[in-house]
Amino acid sequence: MKKNVVLVTVCCILLVMMGSCQNTTKSYNLVVVQNQQPIKAYTIKMIQKMPSKSFILDGKVESGPTLAVLLEDAGIKEFSEIFVKNDAGEYFQTKNPEKYILDITNRGTVKLASEELSKDQWLKDITEIESKSQP
Repeated sequence: MKKNVVLVTVCCILLVMMGSCQNTTKSYNLVVVQNQQPIKAYTIKMIQKMPSKSFILDGKVESGPTLAVLLEDAGIKEFSEIFVKNDAGEYFQTKNPEKYILDITNRGTVKLASEELSKDQWLKDITEIESKSQP
């Protein structure tokens, strides 16, 4: 009888532990920042609903909204520079956001892509787009 109680107790503990392990993955957000102040956070679904442009490179279609479309949606109309960043500390700097698209990756994150850049220059797993204005 004691073995059954111990077995049931262990099973219950395992079930509780398994349940608490579900949905621990952080949901993806892309945050737009202007002059160090967060303006708006975007989910993948929000980005997918935006007007998009596409191009084909190496037989693969790359598509998504331009960086300019996202900035406009966030209410950013004037800027001197744009910094696109990821959690790895990598960044890309531009003054021409209309040349770059935000493509959804197979991992469910966003990458910055452009026909004007080689693939190794594309910035993957973007987490922040920062707009800076000159004082």
